[in-house]
Amino acid sequence: MARITTYDEIKTAYELASKKYKKLPKFDEINNEFEIVRAEFPEFMMKETRRMILRIFNACANDLQAIFNAHPQDPHSMIESSAFSKEEKQKIYKQYMIFWYWIHQGLVDSMGGEKESAEFVINTWKAWPPLKKEYKKVMQKVTKAWKKVPTKPKEDKAYLG
Repeated sequence: MARITTYDEIKTAYELASKKYKKLPKFDEINNEFEIVRAEFPEFMMKETRRMILRIFNACANDLQAIFNAHPQDPHSMIESSAFSKEEKQKIYKQYMIFWYWIHQGLVDSMGGEKESAEFVINTWKAWPPLKKEYKKVMQKVTKAWKKVPTKPKEDKAYLG
């Protein structure tokens, strides 16, 4: 069962950590990006913040993989992949690699303590703006691709008998 925490509990815990780790982003800014207010355990605020960031990075990486690694049996990935050129897919692959670098770094940092998690938060916060900007461009193009998909599947006129 999920533990219920309040906004104020999370904000207080984060602000306490901010006094210890001066380079942490401001609470409202990071909360706006990664919804850290959803954390369950304010006593582990840096680890919880790291987990919230990893949740978003993992989702982004999964979205990108469907584009450059489309599977012929998967209409979802085929539709999304068809919206991009080979060169664009190579650029998306590089972005995917960056997300996975941070995901693995977060896993390594999870083996450490609060300090390692705080450093992860500080470093990913710096890396996030360009990643977010490029990811948003990709997802806007994906959204347009879905809008173009016909609502009625084409009729197969191949010989069936």
